[in-house]
Amino acid sequence: MSNPAEAAPTPDEAPAKRRLAFSLDDLTKLLGVAAVIVGLGKYFYDKVEAAAHDAQARSISYIEDWGAEPLLGAREALYDFWADQPDLIAVFGAEALSARQYKTMLSASLFRAGADAGIRAPLLLLDNFYSQMSFCAKAGLCDRPILDAYFCHMTRKNVIAYAPFYERIREATGDHGIGAEMVTFAEGCPPE
Repeated sequence: MSNPAEAAPTPDEAPAKRRLAFSLDDLTKLLGVAAVIVGLGKYFYDKVEAAAHDAQARSISYIEDWGAEPLLGAREALYDFWADQPDLIAVFGAEALSARQYKTMLSASLFRAGADAGIRAPLLLLDNFYSQMSFCAKAGLCDRPILDAYFCHMTRKNVIAYAPFYERIREATGDHGIGAEMVTFAEGCPPE
């Protein structure tokens, strides 16, 4: 048998053992809570990183779409249209026209002859593209700085060049949203 004097802790030793056991439990709980907090932090960090990566990928997909069909064909049709208008191009290059003068000039030449009918479909494709891209940017689903770096300069030019054409399409269709998202996207661009 064991010695009864050795089996029972002294009154001074009993609280020390309880304190040591209690602090190991507390330490274990504290480490568990810390692990959960670190795990949650990593989870949310990974979610933010994944969302940023997805936004970048979406932005790059718009750049790829710009150079692919059907948008590439629409842009080529618009370039061909302007190539067939050397007199207008000469005037645009030689003079600084106001938006009103530009619209009046188009009304007196192209619109009167109905020469813009052939580019309505390409303009609608361009409008559709800008509607999708503008929504993506406004919703925070795309990386706006990437879109700005690639599209802002050309979008500003497109807004100026095609505003009267979109106005004419809006009048013909009654759809007042046509061309609006291109303008909205351009307005969100940083100043040059």
